[in-house]
Amino acid sequence: MIELACADHILKTTFAAALSELAQRRRGTEAKMFVFTSVGRRTLVSRLCSALAAFAILTAVSPSAYAQSGFDISNVPRPEGAEVAADRSSTNSITFVYPASRANAAVAAEKALNSQGWLRYRTPDEPQSVRYKKGRVGIYVSLTMSDGKADRSRISYSHNNSIPANVPFPEDAADIVYDENRPFLRCTTGMSIEAAVDFLAKGLAAEGWSPLDGATIASRWPAARLNDAIDNGKRVYFSRERRERQWPPVMLTLQRAADGKTIVDLRTAPFALPQDLAFYQDFAGLPASQNYKRTGGTGSADSVRREATALVIAEVPVVLAFYRRELTSRGYQEHAAGATVSDSAAKVTFTKTDDTAVLELRQQYDMTDVRLVAQISQAAIAARARAKQEADAKWLRDARQQAEALIAASDAKRLAAATAVANAPVETLRPLANSNTPVPLPENAASVKFNSEDGKLEFTSPSTPKSVAEFYRGELKARGWKEARSPIDKPTMVRLDFNKGAQKISFTVMLFGGNARVSADGTGLQVPADPNRETEQLEADEVSGFPVPKKRTMSAPGAWNMKGSTASFRRDYNAQVPSDIGSVLAFYRRELAKRDWKERPEGAVIKPDTVALAFAAPDGPASLTLGRKDKETTVSLVVKNPAEAAKAGLLPPAGRAKVVLGNIGDDEASLTINQKVFKLAPGTGGSKTPDGPMIDLKPGKHKYVLKRAGKPNQNGEIVVGADDAWGLMVGPGGVLALQMY
Repeated sequence: MIELACADHILKTTFAAALSELAQRRRGTEAKMFVFTSVGRRTLVSRLCSALAAFAILTAVSPSAYAQSGFDISNVPRPEGAEVAADRSSTNSITFVYPASRANAAVAAEKALNSQGWLRYRTPDEPQSVRYKKGRVGIYVSLTMSDGKADRSRISYSHNNSIPANVPFPEDAADIVYDENRPFLRCTTGMSIEAAVDFLAKGLAAEGWSPLDGATIASRWPAARLNDAIDNGKRVYFSRERRERQWPPVMLTLQRAADGKTIVDLRTAPFALPQDLAFYQDFAGLPASQNYKRTGGTGSADSVRREATALVIAEVPVVLAFYRRELTSRGYQEHAAGATVSDSAAKVTFTKTDDTAVLELRQQYDMTDVRLVAQISQAAIAARARAKQEADAKWLRDARQQAEALIAASDAKRLAAATAVANAPVETLRPLANSNTPVPLPENAASVKFNSEDGKLEFTSPSTPKSVAEFYRGELKARGWKEARSPIDKPTMVRLDFNKGAQKISFTVMLFGGNARVSADGTGLQVPADPNRETEQLEADEVSGFPVPKKRTMSAPGAWNMKGSTASFRRDYNAQVPSDIGSVLAFYRRELAKRDWKERPEGAVIKPDTVALAFAAPDGPASLTLGRKDKETTVSLVVKNPAEAAKAGLLPPAGRAKVVLGNIGDDEASLTINQKVFKLAPGTGGSKTPDGPMIDLKPGKHKYVLKRAGKPNQNGEIVVGADDAWGLMVGPGGVLALQMY
């Protein structure tokens, strides 16, 4: 079951990696900068195909293929004194905080890892990456500053769970350069040449490699040119076939250096490397080959300067042949002058009309580093600039001519329309029947928009502006409106101003698109909302036991309780609803009736901008107050509970009001109400002191005076209603009046 699960994971991972790279390549063709990586000749198609076979292969491989399963990153040695960082640890990675600079932390980490057989290496294409390997297991190591402190570092280990091309390292190996994705190793060791050959041969055999002799090489690779004569050294070959992963043959070269150490070099055998590179794709209009380790470019095909770079797994002569072929097919000519070409490096210049490309190749281990830079000439740059300048100038000329032609045509059309309107007879328009606007509309009015609250009216008419103006002059005069003289009275535009007492209306009638467009505003168009008319049915919601419209912009419930009690002697709710007052009133009459609130006729006020209604609710007397603010309807609901108010000592005598006094300030104060003086000690009426004094008042306005030592007297007024209870609380800023019941 473990093997099946591992196979399923790798199958999914292979598919995901291939599809991700396919998406990257597709996006890369549209970008200005391209960077792709690959291994050997494996293409995206072969990755997907190999994924389909992975399941069957993995269930049959040897147990060594799973040497990394069950790996616990926390068992990897750490420097003494390093503590685990709780925020960055998992089964595959772990981070330590170490009390030293990054440089010292790197030395300490390497010492700890070396002590248990972990050897540091770098890869041929990423020399800055810090990696370690022990047997078949690998880790990445990174170091950063901790908490911005130069004397504290974070050391992070993460599992490198992809080492398909495992190669054994000598225990004393140094200066290691190793590629986990293909068989490449270069290092030094203190072992003798024979001992190193024996060690590596045994290690490679454990990975499925077997010796490859010269006769077999000659029969299978007839073009192979073997150079096995190594000064102070030895060269042998190995092959790995009929395995779950097949690699091309490798060449192992060992040579004794002047310092007595043995140089180990394991790489793909030159005869097994590609001898003819296939075209992959263009980057910035420059060719790139297959069999790359990485490839990319900057710029675009029409950039003044373009650059393509690559790291190709092939020898310099083969890579040079590829670029000679591809650049020649693109019209470039090679210049022999100044060219330098060898088996390990090359620099060649190619030119074509107004374009020069310089190709630089350099051997990097068993790969070729490629840099191809193409740049157009200064003359071509100047020609491009002139062509662009001329094109821009032509575009501006054409655009200006088109704009002038359109303006001339529009002016001619407008003049013709104005002439026709000026010569047209004035129509006799009749009022539109059943209009809901304060002023009549012409019978042919269309697209009517009327806002009664703002007093605005808009519509269009196929009649001339003069005809519409004469219509309103006649209709409004008949209704008692007087016209004020206006300076604008033309065939294509008329301004009309009317007044009737304190009310005013202004009309602007202008010719637009062959029709008269009319806009009017003024107090004479403002129509008070009908509080008894429901224009929209609001949906109900509930907040703190009160019904409220779902359509609301503000919501604020409140309650007053006696100290130590959860029962409220007054509950209230305030809200704002973006709807007309008639719809909100209809909503509350409907919803409150469902809650057994009985509307009482005493003192009822129903006006276009104010509603005040009393109710008998199950808990006690209640009230609903509606108003208008910022084109919204304000809502205030209040429910009183006489029984709880009596328990709290706040129930006023019938027909009177009760006022409770308090002082939450730090200084003694006195309040004078109705010629009675009340001295209030600091904290009176607070949560830890007795309630303040109370006074019963008649409904109406009552003046008070606040006096405090060292401060000027403050005069104020409180308005109380029958059966209300209020609190007057002295604070640092003066007196605050709060209705409590």
